[in-house]
Amino acid sequence: MQAAKRELQEKTGLEGISLTLRGHVYIEALMNGEHVTKALYHIFSGSLQAATPVTASRRGECLWANYRNYPASEMMPGYLHVKALLKEHPSAMFFAELSEEIDGRE
Repeated sequence: MQAAKRELQEKTGLEGISLTLRGHVYIEALMNGEHVTKALYHIFSGSLQAATPVTASRRGECLWANYRNYPASEMMPGYLHVKALLKEHPSAMFFAELSEEIDGRE
């Protein structure tokens, strides 16, 4: 849990957010049917009561945006699937294995 809170703070600047472990998801990215990567994601959720900050670091800029304004090709592989899993399992832990074809994005 502490690692998740630290990552949230490093990536977004948010602190003091109560997080709940919601599930685990293996996501395999494929390009032209070839294995690119497979990673295990630990999925946490939390609620924010204040304004959302925008942060920048040497890793890049973090911003808050409506995901509906972006094509799936600009999202992390599996993002929309994980979002659906969170909605499908509002109060239960889940586990999933997903494969997603990517289109050469970096």
